Amino acid sequence: METYKQTLAIHNISSQVIAGKDAFHTNEVLDLYHLVCCLLNPSHNLSWIGLLKSPLFGITHDTLYLLYKNIPTTLLVEKLNQFETLSQQKQTHIGLTPEQNIRLSYAINKMKKWTQHIDFFLISDLIEDICIDLEAWRIYSHHPGGSQKIIHMKAFIKKVASLENNGFQSRFAFLEMLKHTVTHPEAIQLPDPNFLNRVAIMSVHSAKGLEFPVVIIPECEQKFNFTMSDTLLIHPKRGLGLSHQSTHDPEEKNQLREAIKDSLKKDILEEEKRIFYVACTRAKDQLVLTATTPKLEPNKTPKSFLDFILNQGISNEAQTTLTFEKNDAKI
Repeated sequence: METYKQTLAIHNISSQVIAGKDAFHTNEVLDLYHLVCCLLNPSHNLSWIGLLKSPLFGITHDTLYLLYKNIPTTLLVEKLNQFETLSQQKQTHIGLTPEQNIRLSYAINKMKKWTQHIDFFLISDLIEDICIDLEAWRIYSHHPGGSQKIIHMKAFIKKVASLENNGFQSRFAFLEMLKHTVTHPEAIQLPDPNFLNRVAIMSVHSAKGLEFPVVIIPECEQKFNFTMSDTLLIHPKRGLGLSHQSTHDPEEKNQLREAIKDSLKKDILEEEKRIFYVACTRAKDQLVLTATTPKLEPNKTPKSFLDFILNQGISNEAQTTLTFEKNDAKI
């Protein structure tokens, strides 16, 4: 999105990236949500795992595994406290490398410091200070779509401030309100892009329920993500598909996994069709679709929005134009 914004700026066209209702369903916002949960409810194990694994601290799976395996307590915060005690006594024999020790100690010390401030600062101000202290803006800006991630994170901090201004009876009540915000993004009020007097740049999900005089859908040739390399594939109807080799024939394919792959590909295609339909029907007067392709050839197995278009049209011999026919009408 930032690329489009920069390109429009070169041509002196004002634009704004709209962080839509799906903005709070992003990893960077969940990282901040986990941070707040750990500060207000240190006994929440899942939030600790999410926070420690996030780019804010970068703790690896291996580190967490060794921590769980070798320090016999239930709560993760207790494991961290015990690890800190052992570190001070120079007795941390749990199998961590020197780098893992340094990273984990860094995370513990930072969280301990901020927890001591929780009763003296507004939560939104504390999150802002933590992001500065950890150089979060720099860290996330180097990720793909970094500038959009920053927008999402700052929108989340503003939402936290808004909840604080409305008041709350307890930390638990505040966390429940915050959880509702993250899990029910429809509650978020967005600015109406039609009144921005500029080009609105947004995802298809963000545009649901909105209409515009002109809609441009760029890069329709971009391929759908059919990657299925995970060790475990899950399908709600077909079940689990593990990646393993046959002991009798290493070349033999796991039939259940292959069937699950086929089902998942069909589901992805159906979802992409729905997304394409939503995108196209946002336009009231004019719809512009852009793509680059060497040939106007149909594809029996669609792999992009462009394929959806090509499969419905008839190209001329030179493959330079497409004709669409419906009810004796031609376009």
